[in-house]
Amino acid sequence: MPGVLEFHRSLNDGAVFGSLTGMTQLFVAASLCAFVFVLALFSGSSPKQRSLHVSLALVLAGALGNLYDRAFAQADVISFIDGRKVIGTVIDQPDTTIVKVGAWPDGSGAARYAASDIAKLSRQGVVRDFIRFVPRFPTWVPRLAGRDVWPWVFNIADSALVCGVGILLINFWFDRKKPSTASKGTPAAKDE
Repeated sequence: MPGVLEFHRSLNDGAVFGSLTGMTQLFVAASLCAFVFVLALFSGSSPKQRSLHVSLALVLAGALGNLYDRAFAQADVISFIDGRKVIGTVIDQPDTTIVKVGAWPDGSGAARYAASDIAKLSRQGVVRDFIRFVPRFPTWVPRLAGRDVWPWVFNIADSALVCGVGILLINFWFDRKKPSTASKGTPAAKDE
């Protein structure tokens, strides 16, 4: 959709907004905990709580989607001494002083880096993000003019997680309100 969103492949070796990079085992554990949490909430719910079930399904779908990527989408992560990072595919070569890194997964468009500039080279699970909002703040907005409204690239699993957690929070908010309003209108029952 021109001017609204575009597809732009990006590999994320971290969590939300690219934070906690390189902690794949933590993310796998968090996804498994989310799975157990969702099953526990679902098993304790009543069949009439449809919006709760939809939110749990979205959370589960998002967690499992990103877990799948972390388990099966493996990329080379090159961390440089100066703090830069490149995620792609290292191309095998006999020269040990130069490292060639190309686009993931096929290694196309390889760039050359001096091996002496590399602090760490690892292979790890990544999440494939590909949806990017294009709109920018207008010029009349101070300090934000020309900046992206939403600078992060995301995927459908991320969207499902955000929507699911949002609906889940709304469910918890209304479930918390119900007992307090019900108890105000009725007198306490006496034991017989």
